[in-house]
Amino acid sequence: MGKAFGLGGRAALAAVLSLLVTAGALAVALAAAAGARDAGRELSNRLIPAAGTASGLLERYTAQQVALRNYVTSAAPADLVPYRQAAGQIPAVQARLARLVAQYRFMPATLAAAESAQRTWLARVAAPQLAAMRRGDVARARALQANIPHTRPFSLAVRNRMTLLQNMITHGQAMVTSRLIGAQQVLVGALIAMGVVVAVIAAGGFYVVRRWLLAPFTAVRRAADRVAAGDYAASVPA
Repeated sequence: MGKAFGLGGRAALAAVLSLLVTAGALAVALAAAAGARDAGRELSNRLIPAAGTASGLLERYTAQQVALRNYVTSAAPADLVPYRQAAGQIPAVQARLARLVAQYRFMPATLAAAESAQRTWLARVAAPQLAAMRRGDVARARALQANIPHTRPFSLAVRNRMTLLQNMITHGQAMVTSRLIGAQQVLVGALIAMGVVVAVIAAGGFYVVRRWLLAPFTAVRRAADRVAAGDYAASVPA
């Protein structure tokens, strides 16, 4: 009776501990899976599109600057077409990028600074040259364009602010990727721990069945065989 109670107690304790360890490993695995899923969504839905959109916005800003220079240099109206095309595309690209980076610290302010720098370039560099070209004063427009000490700081301001924003996005991608890798590692570790627990439970169950169930029945069967063979002095286990 004491042995049976001891066996039952040990089995119950082992079952409780196994359940607790399994539940803990499962909770860790679920949390890690959720973290990995969230990090993956952040990369695919926000940061990766933001990087591409920021690159596209800088390309359009640059296209405007190049088109203006080509137009003033050649005085050919066809060279102004890319300028107008970029001007028509920029607002939508800016709006999309603003939505993508809205939840990140400092990124919206950096984007706003880049947009402000572009508006300043339009007002201080592009507008005077275009006004001179509309008046037919090509010489004046070219003189304005040739004034590099005046025009270059405005162009650089646009590029520098966009480069800073792109660096922020890249840094954000690196941080989220690191978080994703960490969550995946935790998930794998939790799954391995669950596998180990299952293996221990299986091994323990096999040991219990063999030690406490099969061995006594085997002893009884052997004693019964001896008695059947005429060995009435054989002892039968309790």
